[in-house]
This record gives sequence, C-alpha cells and structure tokens, in this order.
Amino acid sequence: MYYAGIDISKRSLSVSVLDDAGEMIRSPVSLPVNSKGLSRLADIFTRISKNKNEIQVGMEATGNLWENVYSFLEEKEYTQALINPHQSKKFHELARRKAKTDKVDSVVIAGLLRSGETIGSYVPEDDFQALRELVRLRHSLQKTKKNYQRRASSLLGVIFPEYAQLVKNPFREVSCMILAKYPTAIHMREAKSSDLVKISRKIQGNNYSGELASKLIKAAKESIYSGKAYRVRGMNLRILLEEIKSLKEKIERIDKEIDDILSSKEPPSPEGRLLEIPGVGPKTVAAFRGEVGDVNRFSSGTELIGFIGWHPKISESGEKKSRHPKMSKKGSPTLRAALYMASVSCIKHNRELRSLYLKKISQGKEAKQALVCVGKKLACIMYSMLKNGSSYDPQRVFVQT
Repeated sequence: MYYAGIDISKRSLSVSVLDDAGEMIRSPVSLPVNSKGLSRLADIFTRISKNKNEIQVGMEATGNLWENVYSFLEEKEYTQALINPHQSKKFHELARRKAKTDKVDSVVIAGLLRSGETIGSYVPEDDFQALRELVRLRHSLQKTKKNYQRRASSLLGVIFPEYAQLVKNPFREVSCMILAKYPTAIHMREAKSSDLVKISRKIQGNNYSGELASKLIKAAKESIYSGKAYRVRGMNLRILLEEIKSLKEKIERIDKEIDDILSSKEPPSPEGRLLEIPGVGPKTVAAFRGEVGDVNRFSSGTELIGFIGWHPKISESGEKKSRHPKMSKKGSPTLRAALYMASVSCIKHNRELRSLYLKKISQGKEAKQALVCVGKKLACIMYSMLKNGSSYDPQRVFVQT
C-alpha cells in the first residue's frame, strides 16, 4: 500500500508518497493547481502503481482549491481521506518536525494517513452543499444588513431624533422611501403632508395616514437637531438605506432559491417532515440540512449537539475545577443562529417546546440559556426524525423532558 499526502496552497500543491514501511518513494514535488498540474499528479500515481486500490490519498480541507483536487481524484477512482487540519497539526507536533513548509506538510499528511488514525472530514452531497452555500451567504448578508441598520439608526438618532418616536420601524419600505427624500429634520421641515402621503401611495396596500405625515413635519420643525453637516449626514443616511435595500433584495433571492430547492423534492421528503414541527420554517430546515448533512454520520443526538457546539467547555486539572463552564461554540455559527431563532419561534407556536422553556426558566435559567436548551432539544428532534424517517409526534419525543 502507498500513502500519498497532498498539501494545497493558493496556487499550487505539494505531494509526497510513503510506502508501508514509512519509506519515502516519491520526494515532495510541487505542482500548479490547474489542468496540467492535475494531469501530472495522476501520472505520478500511475507510475507508482497502476492498481488504484493500492494508493490512498490524503489532503486537508483547507483553502479554496481542495474541493477541485478532491473531485478530480474522485473521478479517477482513487481512495481518499479528507483530513481535519487540527489533527494534522497535532501529528506534525508529535513528529517533532520544526520546519513547516508545504512539502513538509505533505509528508506529515502521508505519515498520518499511514498511521491509520485519520479522522476524515465530511464531504457533503450536492444538495446539502447547495443549501450550505446559500444559508451561509444569507447569514453573512443578514449580519451586514443589521450592521447597516444599527449605523443608520444611530445616525438618525442625531439628525432626526424624534423620528423613531413616531415610526416604530424606520426600515420599512415606505419609511425608507420617505427618509431617502427627507433624511434629516432640516429636510423634513420643507416637506408637505401631501408629499409624504403621495410617496406612501406608491406602495400597494399601504395605510400611511396624513395624520402621521403632519406629526412628522411638526416634529421636524420642533426637532432638537443642531443642523450641523446636515447635507453630508443626509447623504450618508441615503447611502446606508440604499445598501439596506440592496441587501434585502439579495436575501429575498436567496430565500426563493432555498424554497425552490426544498419544494423540488417529491413528498414525503425528509425536509417536508421537518416542516411539520410547529415553529420551524424553511430557513431553519435549510440551515440544518446544509450544515449537518447526512445525520447517519452521527451515532447519537449528543454527538450532534457536540458538532453544533452547544456543549460545555470544561478544563479541570487536579483540584482546579471549572465552576461555570462556558459553551464551546466550535461548530457552525450559522446553524446555531438558525436554531436559536427557531427556538424563539417555537416557544410561541409549539406547545411542547414552550413547556420545556418555562420549565428551564422555573429551574433558574436565564431566558437565553433556556432558549439554548430549547434549541438543543429541537436539534435532537430533527435528528431523530431524519434518522428514523418519522413524522413529528410530540407525545413520543417529549416522554422525558
């Protein structure tokens, strides 16, 4: 058996090959990550052995190019292991190799593969990968949108502090249109009630009243805003509102794509069953399926919770004890955020999970801690439903709470 270790950088890869005895039969060589480089890589393996079953290939799941290299060798029908970078780092330290270069790393990966102690990383199927890409981008865009909203709210609190007292959500479509034209109290003073109502009527079904328009204009005339730099500050608010609108549109496109993927599967689909849980929507299902993938790779719900990162980080030595261990949070922040928000929805729409939430509150937990408990329970429910192919049955899953 031969063991090939591949270390991939931004533009190139290094490959080393060891035999069963740990002897290097192929000195580390660097190849470009392009069609010619991958062809040379295949030629190297062919010269070592024409029997593809005699060659095991290992690489780290790091960088941007590993997926293309992995797919190329998969098409060539080589046996591969996607190695966790943390494990190869520890093996590198154990081997006491002081130098750290791409070529040295390829030798370390080959040695780790030969040891038989490799813990492979998960390579999701296409559907799971598509959902993962969508939910991660959506999560990133949502964070950016909220950041812009915070900045816009802070700025609005200076240039028109009375606005938030009259308009509960300044980022609704009509409000944004009005602020785009009259961003500061100085601008709003020049407006007429009919102008604001005319803007609002561009949105079908809007019930923006002339009374509210009059109140806004009156508040602008009585505003405490000093008027300093009102033109530039008004321009800044307009730009922030444009960015918020653009991000909303992008998120809506992602939501539609997620809905299309979930609805394209013939019923009864696993995703359709998960939607039977009161309080769980398509975005939660997409995040769970995209980040978790095939649930059969987990032996239990407890192992899944560890993967998510909702488990205590305990560090004890001798008489030193962890009095208040914190959450590890080593898993996917996208999945944790989705489950947390789903927990908020569940305590409103799901009787059983609301009971669990109230039980944890009565035991002395804070609201956020109780919501995490609900999120962990929800993850275990979804895991069980997918693993057993069953529908949502509250009497079964809440026998013990």
